[in-house]
Amino acid sequence: MAIVFLYVITADASKPASVDAGKALEKIPGSVLGTISMKGKMTLWWILENIYGETGKEITQQFTAANPQLKSSGNTQGVVIQVPLLRDKARPVKQDTVIVALDKSKNLEAVYHEFINVKDRANMPQLLLLSLLNRREGRQFLIALNQKFTTVQEAQAAVNRLPLEFAAKAQVLSKWDADTVLFNRKYALEKKSNEQ
Repeated sequence: MAIVFLYVITADASKPASVDAGKALEKIPGSVLGTISMKGKMTLWWILENIYGETGKEITQQFTAANPQLKSSGNTQGVVIQVPLLRDKARPVKQDTVIVALDKSKNLEAVYHEFINVKDRANMPQLLLLSLLNRREGRQFLIALNQKFTTVQEAQAAVNRLPLEFAAKAQVLSKWDADTVLFNRKYALEKKSNEQ
């Protein structure tokens, strides 16, 4: 029997939750979420799909405008790309949202390459790469379960079902700052785990 230690990360409850997410984005400096070095058979299409959860014409144009060195959306081995902070793609994170993160970092490239390595492993639930942003913590990147949980206990039960190597370092994240936004459309559209 394995014992899993679970860390629940919460925001500072003493701070008021009155900041509008859209206004908070205006105060975040920079126009880039991070950078990623193209490796192996990586394509721009998959980067867009993994980070923003969509690959339409508008988002592709915004992405290629931020990376004028790219000539096509095919393989571009060795190129370092700028992943733009697309403010119009930001979605607010409700304060009661509960997320299970398997990895968390301020380094997009490290989390992205780890995500590529683990997303299709056997015996793993569906995973997403989430880019989050708020004024207090800045940019954060997560490998998260593609599931919205209604309670911390429900999230902990999901952690306990993970393979031990992932359960041991999983974190349950909840009680977000009022100005926290995320950029992956797929997560924003997912049903809560108890909905059918």
